Amino acid sequence: MNDFNPYAVLNVPDFSDITTVEQSYLKLLDQYQNLSKPSTKQAEQFNRIQDAYDMLSLPTEKELIDNNLKITKAHNLDIRIEHPDNLMDETLKDQHEDDVERELNTDKTMGVSKNKKMNPFVTVALAVSVFFAGSFIYGKLAQNEEVVAKNEVKPEPVVEAAPIRPALLMEDATQIRNNVLYPDPSYLQQKDIIYAPDGSPFPLEAMVLPNLPNSNDGPSTIIVQNPRETAIFGKTVVKYSSIASPIVNRYFYIPAKGTLHLFNMPSGSYQIMVMTLTTPNAYASPVFTIANATNQTVVQLADWKFAFQASSLF
Repeated sequence: MNDFNPYAVLNVPDFSDITTVEQSYLKLLDQYQNLSKPSTKQAEQFNRIQDAYDMLSLPTEKELIDNNLKITKAHNLDIRIEHPDNLMDETLKDQHEDDVERELNTDKTMGVSKNKKMNPFVTVALAVSVFFAGSFIYGKLAQNEEVVAKNEVKPEPVVEAAPIRPALLMEDATQIRNNVLYPDPSYLQQKDIIYAPDGSPFPLEAMVLPNLPNSNDGPSTIIVQNPRETAIFGKTVVKYSSIASPIVNRYFYIPAKGTLHLFNMPSGSYQIMVMTLTTPNAYASPVFTIANATNQTVVQLADWKFAFQASSLF
């Protein structure tokens, strides 16, 4: 309702804080609850009080009401309808109005029986006045709604940042030397692979692929978690010193939503590279370090976003 001012209904100044609103609401609520037989208008006013409090007790609704009031005041459209505090006087007033209404209804009925009719010119004049008054009010309300619409701030669309390409231990990853006796894993780029190159079934559980020589063992552990909906084939690339060339020292397989513990990992700078098996895309972790002569446990969640072509890493 456009002329419904909840502050006026609760008899508090416009823009009052919630504490003032609640105090006035409780006072009015106590008065109305003490009425043994409220009139129809008092019941309606009680409902208006309840609606007003419900609206102002919600911070977002109160903010919207305050903004509309500011716009209304700026256009000199602010009309407050105050409501009487004395409920007993209101009861007497309602009874008097009911008596007057019954008398008027009686007079109207008698007037019809005596063929007392309103002058047609007066009727036309009243109709025209009502029409122009309604048009003026409608124009003001439409103007007010237009101002509110202009002042509404449209939220800016959320643009996801492009994934950052991680630096690689060796930019041409295909030149990284394998420290394992295992065939080229490019066979995994084929679709629906279920057998390893030697003809054995591909592992169903997370594991380091068998028959791979592991050199330079150490005391640390790398835990790789696969949060994806597809299995991944991966390798750990390590650079043992600043002057050494990076090599692959483990190949592994992790099913969808699986986890693998890589034990006995030596110190050095590491990077994990994985390839999804459903749609062959490759991903690489940030470079991390296992310090020399330490027993560390490093957890890597393989949800990296930047996608390489599978052939560029494998």
